[in-house]
Amino acid sequence: MVGSCNGLVCLAQRGKLSTTSDAIYLWNPSIRKFKRLPDSCSNGKGFWLSTGFGYQSKTNDYKVVKLRGTPVVAEVYTLCSDSWRKVEISLRSKVVVSGIEPSSSPLFFSGALHWIAYHSEGEVEFQDPTMILSFDVDNEKFGEMALPAGDKLSEHSLFVFKGNVAFISCGYAENDDDLQSDSQCFIWVMRDYGVDESWNKLLSIRFENADIIFYGCIEHGELLLDKKVKEESKDGEIKIDESMILSDDTAIVSLDPETLHEKDLGILRYVTHIVTTFKESLVLLDGATGLSG
Repeated sequence: MVGSCNGLVCLAQRGKLSTTSDAIYLWNPSIRKFKRLPDSCSNGKGFWLSTGFGYQSKTNDYKVVKLRGTPVVAEVYTLCSDSWRKVEISLRSKVVVSGIEPSSSPLFFSGALHWIAYHSEGEVEFQDPTMILSFDVDNEKFGEMALPAGDKLSEHSLFVFKGNVAFISCGYAENDDDLQSDSQCFIWVMRDYGVDESWNKLLSIRFENADIIFYGCIEHGELLLDKKVKEESKDGEIKIDESMILSDDTAIVSLDPETLHEKDLGILRYVTHIVTTFKESLVLLDGATGLSG
């Protein structure tokens, strides 16, 4: 699932090989209709790094953006034209976007898509994320914003926290005994959108003897997490409690970041979860295929 805007859900089915076409669909669950998008200009010519979905309010149009290659090239689909076109990525000199954070879906916020990205300057390539690549769906221009300064862990994501862009970094916490038993999350909030200096570290949360996967944030600021609790064996070895993996005792919880109160959501935990906002609409009445059954 790529994302959701105004009742439309964008789904992408990637080809198994670099020469296999990708299939992208726009689906309205409320009216049970979907539309398969035409193939893009470069479909089947290499692996796509990421796909984003956004809404242009001025023209009441929906856009899908695909990023591919090194340096990154972009193509944009508009629902009104039902066609793709290439878009140039022009960033500051001597900086080339060399990769997109693979575990993070782009965030659509304030009329723009946002990716956590890497860049290279000269011959030096940075392995840690160094920037946010943005795409304004109105003028179709790419831009960049700085990530917050500070330590980064292994997993990163952008999300909306109480009306502001937020950045979360999760991974194993440092322990004196070098055992990777605890997890930790750092959260920064951009108080003034687009102003790099307005990043503010909101909090740091440590989870003892647990693995954490961050899924998203709901309206009132609760974090949605996959929490796998570990247990300590008699010989002192830390291991995952297997009963938490696929049992009825779900590990999907909501967490209030201020009180640290956890709530079991009663959702069965499978291999992958994706969280997005959704509201019902009648969009996609024309040129769409109805679902039977």
